[in-house]
Amino acid sequence: MTCDSYYWKAKLAKEASLIERWISKSSLKRDRLLDEKITLAAYYFHKLLESEKLTSHPIFNITATTLKKKQEGLTYFAFQNESEETLIPIEKGSRIVERVNMPWELGELYDFASPKTESLNIKDLSNLIRHEIVFVVEDNQFLVTSDFESDSCLYCVKYIDFIKVMRTVAFSDIVEARSIRTKKSRGRRVLVAARYGFDVGTLSQFQIKMPYTSEFAYAAACTV
Repeated sequence: MTCDSYYWKAKLAKEASLIERWISKSSLKRDRLLDEKITLAAYYFHKLLESEKLTSHPIFNITATTLKKKQEGLTYFAFQNESEETLIPIEKGSRIVERVNMPWELGELYDFASPKTESLNIKDLSNLIRHEIVFVVEDNQFLVTSDFESDSCLYCVKYIDFIKVMRTVAFSDIVEARSIRTKKSRGRRVLVAARYGFDVGTLSQFQIKMPYTSEFAYAAACTV
């Protein structure tokens, strides 16, 4: 349990600036750094959510492009039995997504010709990255899907949008909260709603436009 979220949020703000400096570069070091920092940010989100220092409020949502999994032209394979090492086709359909799939194979697995736009909340975003089975760093975005989502779609997330989420989390403070005891939580209090305050000057410095007219952002029954 995290009693003070300041240190985690300060780290997020620092990492966001680091990612921003490196996305314009082109090197293997840059790709490795972005992989590391984006993954760490997902764990920071998870830590804050689980410690009830953050809610899945729409202000922390991110817009991603989704590429649907192809369902034709490929075949599943499996061992005939445990004692033999002979591969036989067991079902016509799409190919299994595995960690051994190379980036250049993604075009065979997902439909890049028909992208769609989807909004992800911060909890789903964190889970997607933490449980990734495909993670590819590109020039302006990263491609990711998890072991749970791989048979459904591949997500394309722009760095600029991910940085915005990191900074929004980093510069947000819960100034009022409501918690209740539930049967599911076995009697422990669970954060169900929060009112957020923002350092408006800091947010404007990074050109983040908040969709609120007052200094505070209100969350209506936000479930963690």
